[in-house]
Amino acid sequence: MVWWTLALAAVQGRSSAQGQKKNADAANRAQKRFERLNAQFANVDLMQSYVAISARRLQERDVLARSLEEVTLDATRRIGAVSVSAGESGLHGNTQAALVRDFKIAQLKSQTAIMDTEKYMQEQYARDVAAARTQRDSRILMGQQQRVQGPNYMQIFVDSATSYMQMQSQ
Repeated sequence: MVWWTLALAAVQGRSSAQGQKKNADAANRAQKRFERLNAQFANVDLMQSYVAISARRLQERDVLARSLEEVTLDATRRIGAVSVSAGESGLHGNTQAALVRDFKIAQLKSQTAIMDTEKYMQEQYARDVAAARTQRDSRILMGQQQRVQGPNYMQIFVDSATSYMQMQSQ
């Protein structure tokens, strides 16, 4: 009877260990699949963010290029108008040159401001791209879960021994 009781406790312990291992393996496979899908979706979101950021950047560059062109055309028109007016009125010399110089200075200031804006927008673009990457990485890390531990053989042994002892006492 002692051997049968011991054998029964051992079989129960082995069965418990196999069940725990099977459950842990299934849970870990499910977690890995979830993490893989989460990473795929995070990468898709990152690509969509890149597309949106790049599209916005192209639109901003287009607006800046048009602004630069408008400043140049405006200065050219003003300089031309001053030259024509000066020629018609008979003005020559320092007055005309001072007006042309003032228009060119205003043009350069406007162009410099536009170029500074371009530089700031480029820096913002780099920050937006870095933020999109960080968001992707954060999403992937947040989706990772602690692995399910396999069977605790020491606990199974203690449970089997306890079961054996209980069977012996009956």
